[in-house]
Amino acid sequence: MSIGSALRFFRSKHGYTQAEVAEKIGIKRTTYISYENSKTVPPYDLVERFAEFYGVSMQDFENEIRSKTILQMNSEVPSYQITIRENMAELTSDERMVIKYIRLLDSEEKADFFEKIKDDYLDRRFKEDSE
Repeated sequence: MSIGSALRFFRSKHGYTQAEVAEKIGIKRTTYISYENSKTVPPYDLVERFAEFYGVSMQDFENEIRSKTILQMNSEVPSYQITIRENMAELTSDERMVIKYIRLLDSEEKADFFEKIKDDYLDRRFKEDSE
């Protein structure tokens, strides 16, 4: 689930219109619509304001995004696996090495590894979008 989908989910759950949320948060309605439609990503401090507005912690807000994303990713695994097999030869030697390292990790280490990568990516993405 994208941040936009999470915003739509929480807005609908609380029965607000897009205009009402934008007004209460203090942004233009068109700006809010671009966030909800995933055309742009709100800066991290604004995501914090959305979480506070809906009465959820940032952890709850992020968990909502992640849980839906994991479900979406899991539902697409079969076609993704076929794509990987077809394109395995296209991997660089560095990409192959990363896969070898990942396979050496136990399940807990893998979970930590992937969580760190997602967090780093999201932090970088939020930072880029807020600049």
